[in-house]
Amino acid sequence: MADGGKFDKGRYTCASRTYRLGTVLLVFFPKKHTFVRVTVTDRGPYRHPGRVIDLSERAADVLGLKAYGVGFVKIEPAHLTL
Repeated sequence: MADGGKFDKGRYTCASRTYRLGTVLLVFFPKKHTFVRVTVTDRGPYRHPGRVIDLSERAADVLGLKAYGVGFVKIEPAHLTL
């Protein structure tokens, strides 16, 4: 991953081109009324220009997004890194 760590699909992480590495985000999935806290550990997504973040498998599962594959979410920084 871009942060130098090894990818673990069981951790609460995401890839983002917009947010800085290390930024903690609150990701809300309104359709299921769920949210999860993830850390930006990688850059991307690059294959799909309209996407803002790619979630780890664990984060997508907790949100209830795994069954959909993709979905509209609301993203808010929990805190910003310096």
